[in-house]
Amino acid sequence: MLQPLGILEAALYVSDIERADAFYSNVLRLSRIRKKVEREVAYRLGETVLLLFRPDATAAQTDLPAHSAEGTGHLALSMCHHEIDAWRAHLQSCGVRIEHEKQWKRGGYSIYFRDPDGNCVELATANVWPDLPVNMASNHFELSAALAATKTAPQRPQRTQSFFFVRFVFFVVKKFSRA
Repeated sequence: MLQPLGILEAALYVSDIERADAFYSNVLRLSRIRKKVEREVAYRLGETVLLLFRPDATAAQTDLPAHSAEGTGHLALSMCHHEIDAWRAHLQSCGVRIEHEKQWKRGGYSIYFRDPDGNCVELATANVWPDLPVNMASNHFELSAALAATKTAPQRPQRTQSFFFVRFVFFVVKKFSRA
């Protein structure tokens, strides 16, 4: 059956590329792959690209179909369950106000906050959605690795039995899927 493979790009709209880039590069530690101050900034997240567009620039473009949006958007980024406390501490140390935290019935956890343009950003563990592939747990952004580069990493929490179980299941699935 013909079906898209996944999401290649996701976009949010921002009023100031420099301000948005400072937030997404410095606070969220995303890896920037392109920046055009007059139009956009792009970041690589695993196999996906996050685009931050200026809506006035993309609404007026003529070389591609015009697009734009009004109001705030929403973006959910995955995180490891064992890094919830580290992310919370990091966001607070960067002066980011946490708007809401949610423990989901399936065991997942989300932290909600706003970017400088008011877009709702969520850091969520993979198990907030049912039936995601096991390897989704490995497609995360490890805060501790990024912070270690700046030598400001908070103390890493103890790994729980569920963490080791997820790693074991991932290892088994990965090993046998190659066979």
